[in-house]
Amino acid sequence: MTTFLRVDLDWGSTGLWVLKKPFQETAGGNASYAAFRLPQWLIDRFDVWAQWHDAWEPWNDNKNEPDHELFEAYGLSLAIDLKRFLGPGYHVEYRGKEIVYETRPTVRANARNRSMKTTE
Repeated sequence: MTTFLRVDLDWGSTGLWVLKKPFQETAGGNASYAAFRLPQWLIDRFDVWAQWHDAWEPWNDNKNEPDHELFEAYGLSLAIDLKRFLGPGYHVEYRGKEIVYETRPTVRANARNRSMKTTE
């Protein structure tokens, strides 16, 4: 059974959301990192992203507004790292795209050719 996750932020959230189905319109339930036994390095990365987001005050002349291009790139990199850590039993999405992680054997023994891509 596949678990459906979305990487996204809202003030005070972890940035990790559990969905009932892929690409659902509603946000889903905000999840704890412990529910997925995430490593500390990944939790730290999510925390940096959440703090970056939570410092922004759009109601106060956009005080601390993030560079949106960098912010979005960081979020995508989190989704990729999350998918790599969790593996194939999880659907991970970011901004309407599924994060796909494929591992293919190569000619050398015990070597792997890994590629990341997003699909629509």
